[in-house]
Amino acid sequence: MKKTDKDPIPLLPIKGEIFQAHDSLFERPPEKSLFLKEIRAKLPIKLSKREKECLSAYLDDFRMQDVAYKLGLSVRTVEFYLTNIKNKLDCSDKAELLKKGYELRARDLLP
Repeated sequence: MKKTDKDPIPLLPIKGEIFQAHDSLFERPPEKSLFLKEIRAKLPIKLSKREKECLSAYLDDFRMQDVAYKLGLSVRTVEFYLTNIKNKLDCSDKAELLKKGYELRARDLLP
């Protein structure tokens, strides 16, 4: 079946919202688009128990090898946890991670 100019562009449901289909691109209407940082700023920070332990040990020791030894994990696992924490806290580098980590500890959100 050929697509003619008279055929309407189909509407596709995506995650509870309806977006208009384009030839090669799906776009959100501009009034509904939010940046990821704006969404994350409104949500509470959810770190797993192991991520909290890893961040707390990192704030004490500053070396991944020491954190890995202290928690009985591999260095690669500690790196993985710290990368996840950096993404969840929206940190760009280790200095910012330390700053936010100390803020969480001051608010008694870390062990």
